[in-house]
Amino acid sequence: MLAASFVLTILTGLRLAEPWILIGLTAVVGCGSALNAPAWQTSVREHVPAQHLGSAIALNSLQVNIARTSGPLLGGALLAAAGATAVFAFNSLSYIWLMLLLGRWRPAHAPARSRTGVLQGVLQGCGHVSQSRELRGLMVRGLCIGMCGSAVWALAPVLALGTFGGGSETYGALMAAFGAGAIVGATFITAIRPTIGDSLSYRIGLGGLCICLGALATTSHIATAAAAMLGFGACWLVAVGTLSISVQLVTAAGFVGRATSMFQMATFGGVALGSWIAGLAADNWDVRFTLALSSGALGTVFFLLGSWPVQRPTALQNEKII
Repeated sequence: MLAASFVLTILTGLRLAEPWILIGLTAVVGCGSALNAPAWQTSVREHVPAQHLGSAIALNSLQVNIARTSGPLLGGALLAAAGATAVFAFNSLSYIWLMLLLGRWRPAHAPARSRTGVLQGVLQGCGHVSQSRELRGLMVRGLCIGMCGSAVWALAPVLALGTFGGGSETYGALMAAFGAGAIVGATFITAIRPTIGDSLSYRIGLGGLCICLGALATTSHIATAAAAMLGFGACWLVAVGTLSISVQLVTAAGFVGRATSMFQMATFGGVALGSWIAGLAADNWDVRFTLALSSGALGTVFFLLGSWPVQRPTALQNEKII
């Protein structure tokens, strides 16, 4: 991710950053994120006992979304003040700082390294997921939510520019509202999910996604759109966060990283596919109509999968986290 961001900084400064270059380097960053994110998430298990793991995972999501809130605001302000090259340069420096911090980290109980080859490990992970009814259900839910809810990310820039007549500041404000909502959602998961259970938490998040996306599709006021984005961010974190916690809690310790990777692949693979479909639909019809279709698709998912219970995990209640 550092290398891709650095190359993008140089090409932008030389005015050579064509759209296809931006798309390609964004794909490289996505590959880096696919390697980094599961390891980052599963490392939470090395810090807390099993009974606090769900809350710790939610708090880990909270810090991600604090960054998601401040990042668009900072990026939009820096873009307006100093241009795109400065934004990409700042992004590159942020990776260096994080790498220095990780280099200093020494886990108290480092997990034993596996002697399994990469391909064999992948096949074993796929076999473990395919044999678990609970994990299969979580993967399907992640795929459906990612694909149906992706229109927000795909069309938010077009919404900011075309519907509200704004620019990078308007887009940054919308995404900051999403991030702020995600903070609210993480707080909900931490405080309320253990009481109401995973199934109800998931249903609340999924139903809220449908409502907020419908509101975003029908409003013509930026304040209402920001409120809808805030609600969407909260409900996204509640729905996807609940599923992510469940994945880690129902998976045997030796397969958590691989199961988390597959859940992210399902969810964000759905986001990628759904974003492409949303872009085609908006190009052929209308942005608002596409958002309304996405809201309807989420409503369909709610009625088809909302009653499918999320199993309350029990496998790790007595497991010692190492």
